[in-house]
Amino acid sequence: MSGKSAVMKKRKKTTVSNQKASPQKGNPPEKQGRVTNGAKNKVPLVEAVRPSRQMLFLLCLALCISTIAVYSQLAGHDFVAFDDDQYVYENAHIKNGLTPSSIWWAFTTFYYANWHPLTWLSHMLDYQLFGLDAGGHHLINLLFHLLSAIVLFIAIARMTRKP
Repeated sequence: MSGKSAVMKKRKKTTVSNQKASPQKGNPPEKQGRVTNGAKNKVPLVEAVRPSRQMLFLLCLALCISTIAVYSQLAGHDFVAFDDDQYVYENAHIKNGLTPSSIWWAFTTFYYANWHPLTWLSHMLDYQLFGLDAGGHHLINLLFHLLSAIVLFIAIARMTRKP
């Protein structure tokens, strides 16, 4: 064999051995948290990437804008006759606002077949802030839903490491 072909063989061996994926110590390639193409070298197709803070912020902003756009007419609506009478506009405890006795009532009552003190406290605060203006009550509910959606989105983004 000539000197040139021996050098070429050596280069080929080096190139082939450099292409092999180096597995993490102690873990087989399928347990390394990578999605592979099933080839012999186990080349990763997708690496888990944590979204940047700017990306999370922009996605949360888009979530807020789209939700507000859909529910923007909410402030112009009135109470409904389904259960708002029992929960808000005919409930004497709610109309008292946040007082020690109404707070006690909120935590001890099963009024209207439910025990949900935070709902009662929220209605009391809404009544204290907005009176019987249903639009204010609805906007506070929209704020609660927006905050819940953002918290859920961030939790899912962190758990899955993808937006």
